Amino acid sequence: MKLKDNYTIREIAGTAVMMPSSVAGKEDVSTASLNSSGLWLLHALEGREFTFEDAVALMCEEYDIDSDMASRDVSNLLGALKECGFIDE
Repeated sequence: MKLKDNYTIREIAGTAVMMPSSVAGKEDVSTASLNSSGLWLLHALEGREFTFEDAVALMCEEYDIDSDMASRDVSNLLGALKECGFIDE
């Protein structure tokens, strides 16, 4: 899978929010809130093909967590990004 190029990240009320680059004139805009680890992973995955396992390994390395915890976090993040249309599979 790969992150699409059609998004931007804005800070809104202290929270990183991922949204489509162009929202002018759109009534229904999908957004995804990102915590600090989600934002870090998003930047680590930008511009490259990756698998679920790649994302889990990156989280384990960066945050020194076990693969079960990383898998849950990555699953939640990627699920939200897919739902918003920010990932090509």
